[in-house]
Amino acid sequence: MHTPTIADPKNVANVLAELIDGSGKSRKEIAGAIGLVKPNMISMLKTGDTKLPLARLGSFAKAVGADPVALLKLCLQEYYPDVWEAIRLHLTAAISPDELRMVKALRNVTGVPYLSSISREERERLDEFLEILAKSSTVH
Repeated sequence: MHTPTIADPKNVANVLAELIDGSGKSRKEIAGAIGLVKPNMISMLKTGDTKLPLARLGSFAKAVGADPVALLKLCLQEYYPDVWEAIRLHLTAAISPDELRMVKALRNVTGVPYLSSISREERERLDEFLEILAKSSTVH
């Protein structure tokens, strides 16, 4: 799942173009998946001639394999900056499906709140792993 972030120096149209091109799906397939009749709307999203309708953001994210939370943040920041400023602190706590999957996996393994159940050495290894991820060029 591709995770666009608000730190990306690209605008929404560029991110949408990357997602669409990287999905391996045709414009017609994506349009159908998000409930649009005309595939040319997908081309218009790529060029920035039209905005991604927020009501279709979830189905679009699913169709192209994107993180809907990150995509929502990106769209709000560009399309509606005043709204973004008003709600950004509340959305910061929202987690993506991939993050939720990681939390569930940790809970399943330990059966308790994870960080309180690991040793100091395990915590240090986890911190090292997270530092590696933060520096990775594949983390978006």
